[in-house]
Amino acid sequence: MRSLVEPRFIVGLPRSGSTLWSRVFAEDETVLCFREMHFLSLWRKDFRYFLKKHVGRLSENSGVTRLVDALIDEQKTSFLKGNFWMQLRKHDPDLLARNIYERLLPTDRSLSEIFKAIIEEACLIRGYRKCMVKFPVYVSQMDFLRQCYPKAPIVHITRDPRAIAASKTNDPGGVGKFIKQHPWMEPSLRMAALLFVVMQYNLAARTHQKHSGQHHYQLFYYEDLLANPEKVIAELCEFAELIWSESMLDPKSGQPSSLTGQRRSGFDPNAASRWKDVLSNREVRFIEFMTKSAQAKYGFHRR
Repeated sequence: MRSLVEPRFIVGLPRSGSTLWSRVFAEDETVLCFREMHFLSLWRKDFRYFLKKHVGRLSENSGVTRLVDALIDEQKTSFLKGNFWMQLRKHDPDLLARNIYERLLPTDRSLSEIFKAIIEEACLIRGYRKCMVKFPVYVSQMDFLRQCYPKAPIVHITRDPRAIAASKTNDPGGVGKFIKQHPWMEPSLRMAALLFVVMQYNLAARTHQKHSGQHHYQLFYYEDLLANPEKVIAELCEFAELIWSESMLDPKSGQPSSLTGQRRSGFDPNAASRWKDVLSNREVRFIEFMTKSAQAKYGFHRR
């Protein structure tokens, strides 16, 4: 079935600045910006588990009915990570369920067809033909995106791994929260977070190496956006086919910084090096050593 919506995807690791990139997208009023979706995941229960738990077999039409009913059920979607699922239910959920049901009936009801039906019908019901989906899959699942949308622009965002680690270890809703509750465990918790960041970063770099040079795929650096927003946003607009506007140079404020706790609009060049204030020299050396090869794959040494 021909896609009725033109999606753009932002993929990358958590703490790579996805909120800032999505705020730039949001300044194009012709694009509906969805929130984080986490459709597939290597690390937690994802949509495949949702289907297994609440839907079962989709070969019969009754299975499709169970699927659409579950999608608009707050309790059944509560374990799915990402604010997308809450956003999904906010606009005429009954009509949305009927549209997804009718869309899926003539298909093979595969995971890719379900994904496309959810994205496109949620977009169309709001009156849009273009949308941006942030983190629909982890980077390692990029082949799934290509299966669903061979020509959709994929914006792969990355950031200095030391900055990602600093944000991760000081996240007030994550590691920072556990450290506050169990201060005696701080060294172990910080090291566990650093190891997780290193593992994810190395995996993402290998994925970039695999897709680098392909059509409809481009890597963007968080630090470049902060240092030269006008140049980088122009490149982003050309690649993702966005309508450029002056407001993109001063995007609205997003979520508070995990390091400063402040909300701010626009671009903060100091955010690129703020990791220096929260990581120890030992942690910095560890991250640099463990991600040396991955940084080369990403091209950080050539920037």
